[in-house]
Amino acid sequence: MADSMPASLPSMQALAGLAARVGQCYAGALSAKAAFFYPSNVVVMRQTFEAPSSSSSKRGVAGATSVPWTIRCVPALLDKAREKAAKGSSAPGGPAAAAPAAAPAPASSSSSSSQGGGTSGQNPKDVFSPPYDDRLLVSDDQATHRGYTILLNKFCVVPRHFLLVTRDFEPQSQPPAPAMLALAYKIVHAHARLADAGATDDVGRGKELLAFYNCGSVSGASQPHQHLQFAEVGNEERETDQAKGTTTAAYRYKVPIEALLDRIEHDGKEQDTVHALPLPYQHFVVLLGRGQQLVGADDDAQLSDYLGNKLLGLLDALFQARISAAAAAAQAADAPQPTERRGPPSWNLLLTTRAMHLVPRQKEEFDGLKEPKAGHDDDEAVGSLSINSLGYAGHLLVKSDRELAALQAYPGGVEAVLASTGVPPVADVTTASGPGP
Repeated sequence: MADSMPASLPSMQALAGLAARVGQCYAGALSAKAAFFYPSNVVVMRQTFEAPSSSSSKRGVAGATSVPWTIRCVPALLDKAREKAAKGSSAPGGPAAAAPAAAPAPASSSSSSSQGGGTSGQNPKDVFSPPYDDRLLVSDDQATHRGYTILLNKFCVVPRHFLLVTRDFEPQSQPPAPAMLALAYKIVHAHARLADAGATDDVGRGKELLAFYNCGSVSGASQPHQHLQFAEVGNEERETDQAKGTTTAAYRYKVPIEALLDRIEHDGKEQDTVHALPLPYQHFVVLLGRGQQLVGADDDAQLSDYLGNKLLGLLDALFQARISAAAAAAQAADAPQPTERRGPPSWNLLLTTRAMHLVPRQKEEFDGLKEPKAGHDDDEAVGSLSINSLGYAGHLLVKSDRELAALQAYPGGVEAVLASTGVPPVADVTTASGPGP
């Protein structure tokens, strides 16, 4: 992890104008056909997690917690899948080998993989290094965020999807530096302040800005240049249910998986602990109560140290879980061998105003929905699901109604899909002490 610290980060007052700049850049890029938006239909699949008998001591728990998994059906992704299949069966240079300029990125891989496309002045070898396509450039103010650039994502399934990239090359296989985390956290908070004020069209109504990072070869990252992404997310059921006169406690959380934060016991130590959410895969989380105070004080140095230490605590939990799984397998000859892949770990990182999440990964794609090929035009309508950080936040993408129906009918639902691409939980690694203040 790089430990370089910019001379200063933008103040919260300066970041208040970022949402407007992102919106202006997004509108201009769409108009100039430098960026593309792909419509989608949204379906919510709720799964209920029963609380254990000791849950009465946990704030907000009343027997169970419901997670509203959000599934977006994006038909343009089916075109991309068909094009990919055609490429695989065509001779190099044949008609099927030419990709349309506006093809979207694969379903859940970093959409930035298609950031290129060739515009005058853009770096042809690394689109996250200067010179940039100025139609996608939101901010390159090296006086306020030295070392980082903010770019619009070229292919969007949600509006105003943007990226924070290192100006000089840093590998995506490494964790983000503390300064990068601090800048991302301030950006998320600046968006939240605008949303709370409700006096601007620069943020989506009822939406929250989620920051996320895909690290490692099976995390869903598709660009080697370090980049942290931002997307507006929200509870898609909220407005519908409010119109019916019903409300749900989970609506406090616009990031679906954060409904499970209510399962964390508040014993006075919750801010200093790495928690494991009650899921059939490893999902570690730390609460960021003090981070909110540091943002309010614009204390960049302490905020960077604080968030860097929180990430170290999450990574320590990841490695402790790996060690524990290996030890358990060695002690029990008849026990199943660990399914986690060898080599450097892959993981997904989520960052909200409330918490930082880390989810270890063992593979990128879920193949359980695949159907046998029949030689038909719709063979690609149901295939592999590529899962990245957004999936573990509670937002998955499918490419057809048939694939959506297959997911809805799959035993265990979204939870089982994420368990397949995640890492099995380890019984004796449930909480770990996080380092630092």
